[in-house]
Amino acid sequence: MRRCYLSGPISPSLVKLKSLSIIRLDDNKVSGPFPKFMAEFQNLTSLHLAGNNFSGRVPEEILQSPKLQTLDLSFNEFLKGSFQKFPSNASLQSLVVSDTDFGGQIPESMGNLGQLTRIELANCKFTGPIPKTLQKLTQLIYLDFSSNNFSGPVPSFPSLRNLTELILAGNQLNGSILSTNWSSLLNLVRLNLRKNSFSGTVPPTLFQSKSLKLMDLAENQLSGGFREVKGELSSLLEVIDLSHNGLEGKFPRFVSEIQGLKFLSLSGNKFSGLIQLSAFQKLKNLGALDLSYNLSNNELTGRIPLGLRFSHFQKLHSKTMQDYVDHLWRYNVIPLRLLKTARQILGLVTMLTGTLIRYYKCTGRALYEFFPKLDPRSRTRRTISHWTPGRRL
Repeated sequence: MRRCYLSGPISPSLVKLKSLSIIRLDDNKVSGPFPKFMAEFQNLTSLHLAGNNFSGRVPEEILQSPKLQTLDLSFNEFLKGSFQKFPSNASLQSLVVSDTDFGGQIPESMGNLGQLTRIELANCKFTGPIPKTLQKLTQLIYLDFSSNNFSGPVPSFPSLRNLTELILAGNQLNGSILSTNWSSLLNLVRLNLRKNSFSGTVPPTLFQSKSLKLMDLAENQLSGGFREVKGELSSLLEVIDLSHNGLEGKFPRFVSEIQGLKFLSLSGNKFSGLIQLSAFQKLKNLGALDLSYNLSNNELTGRIPLGLRFSHFQKLHSKTMQDYVDHLWRYNVIPLRLLKTARQILGLVTMLTGTLIRYYKCTGRALYEFFPKLDPRSRTRRTISHWTPGRRL
């Protein structure tokens, strides 16, 4: 009975249907206290109550059911619950409680869920460390613990060879990410550790992954320079966001050799030395480049070579960037900004709105000196302060 416009509380008469194995009431407007009698349904294998207005507390017995395979209680913001102990004979394959009022610490017994393939605890109130016993979940494909209050280091997961997405953004995790054996995650496609307190350097093995497409380590406390990556670089990496850390030293030239790159942000760091922007010209898929705020204290120097033509940027259209528009807007990244010095700022902003591409002239030397096709006399003139209100460059 999914999306059937149901509303109001669940009728107590449902308790008579003790042989039910599948309950689907997701995406309705059902409200009222969580129906505790469902814990008595011994044959229950799938319980989908997502996208409703349930309140109260979920009984622990629900999670103790040996036959339950799928539990989805997400998007019930007033629904409370916690994990006490998972049985050793559990059959749970999918556990989703994102956007609820669930909280507390994750017990070590979560390692008993050997059949688990998906776990989503995003935007809840979980605290404490991530248990090391998660490495026992060898069938796990998707893990999302984002927007909680987890703390401590990220455990090493050498046995999670099926994991494709690891999302731990928006927590209080800390320590070095070098201690995690990233090379063992052979099928990892998306890694999001954004907005934590990780320190140390960026693991060079991430740039050599045979599967990784998105690497988001922004808004941490990463520091130091980049080691030279020895061996073959990844051909699949499309998104790299290392912005707002404390990375320093020479600009990592090897980044410009990642051929599949579509989005690169190194803004808000302390890189120095000469940047040969012409090296990025060979990256035919690159649609977003942000090197800004490495020069707020004149710590980043470099030059935009005269005659440089980013022809593939000038030919951007919505189809090329369709999969990345949401990412750009979500993190408030100006798709292309090339900055020279504090006195002479050149910015090219590409805004995608449907199939429309608009170019805005920023302060400094006229854009058409570098991009003849972008005659500013026929374009709307804005300053860069329009995009970063109140900030003086």
